[in-house]
Amino acid sequence: MTYSDKLRLIALFFDNHPDLPTPEIQVQIYCDKEALIKAVKLPGAKKVYDTNFINIDVLIADDLKIQFYNYRSLVCEATEYETVEIPAQPAYTARKAIKWDCHPLLGPTSTEE
Repeated sequence: MTYSDKLRLIALFFDNHPDLPTPEIQVQIYCDKEALIKAVKLPGAKKVYDTNFINIDVLIADDLKIQFYNYRSLVCEATEYETVEIPAQPAYTARKAIKWDCHPLLGPTSTEE
């Protein structure tokens, strides 16, 4: 059974049981660099960076998106770090990237062109 078949069965289940609560749908796909490059070119794609991850959010309906993601270091190079104290037992220090060079590794999204 394909992934699409499974999604259709889930939709059919909820169509046949409208009295049941429906789940919030969040589709997140951990993927390699090649998949991120393909995803960034999809219509409606938007790059979102956070501390550790790069997300390519693809809006497919008003309230439904598919998120392709991986560690930010896969496609970006950290250019500046800070040292932070980690309050563990025992305490230790770690380097935290605070500036990144990310463009144009994945190229512009369809909404940035």
